[in-house]
Amino acid sequence: MLVVAACVFAFGSPSSVVESGPAAQGSSQSQQADPAEGAGEGGAAGSGDSSEAAAGGESSADASAEGSADGGAGSADAASGGDAVAGAAAGGAAASGGAGTSGAPGASAPAATPSAPAPAPATITVSVYVDSSKAASAGYPGCMASTSVSLREGATAYDALCASGVSVSGSSSYVTAVNGLAEKQVSAGSGWMYSVNGSTPMVPAGGYVLSSGDSVRWYYVV
Repeated sequence: MLVVAACVFAFGSPSSVVESGPAAQGSSQSQQADPAEGAGEGGAAGSGDSSEAAAGGESSADASAEGSADGGAGSADAASGGDAVAGAAAGGAAASGGAGTSGAPGASAPAATPSAPAPAPATITVSVYVDSSKAASAGYPGCMASTSVSLREGATAYDALCASGVSVSGSSSYVTAVNGLAEKQVSAGSGWMYSVNGSTPMVPAGGYVLSSGDSVRWYYVV
């Protein structure tokens, strides 16, 4: 029994081994071929996906470039529009300035206010008497002038003599002749003197300031 079983095992095992070997090998080859093919397919698929991704990237880049270009054009258009708006505003301001310069129709400059007239200078009134009676022997009248004159405030005794209507020679400090009657003409010590209100001032006639109502007398002495 043991011998028969051993023989059966001996003769039956090779066929089993032979039959099972190629099948196993085929399975192994199939299993070995499948990863390669899968890798090929995967690589092809991966490559295809990469190409599509690359194409999609290029499309995205193109879209971005086109978007940027469109955005730049839009910005340029917006800037141009802003310049146009600024130009319109400047034109409106210029028009407004021109309108303001020209003024409203019918407007006129205000009339100048006339200045008040300058007040008249204060005046004084004095009486003047020119006595030449001491020269009657030389052919001169006894009185050359007797009048009342108005003078500016601050006038002097010399101003009163000149305002009386007689001709005067000399200066405000010393009168040498009145109406041609000169000093030393009648005698060596003859000449002209003056008095105010009956008193003889001790200053030249051009230095004595008169007051309103004063009485000035010029007289010739011999």
